[in-house]
Amino acid sequence: MNVIFEHPTIIFDEKTAEVIIEFVNHILYADSEATLRQIVADFADKYDLDRYFVYGYGKHHLWVAQRKI
Repeated sequence: MNVIFEHPTIIFDEKTAEVIIEFVNHILYADSEATLRQIVADFADKYDLDRYFVYGYGKHHLWVAQRKI
């Protein structure tokens, strides 16, 4: 799994930085699409990912964008 940052992340509070680093660490363990989807779903529930980021799936990628506050 490759992680590419195309835009800077704006750190509004400590939690934003913690969530993005933990998220990257978690998705690097994915070895298939099914595993990635399960990891993202579990992470979203545990770390309140939806509060800080919007995410979805493309044909061959997972995209994540920071929510505007």
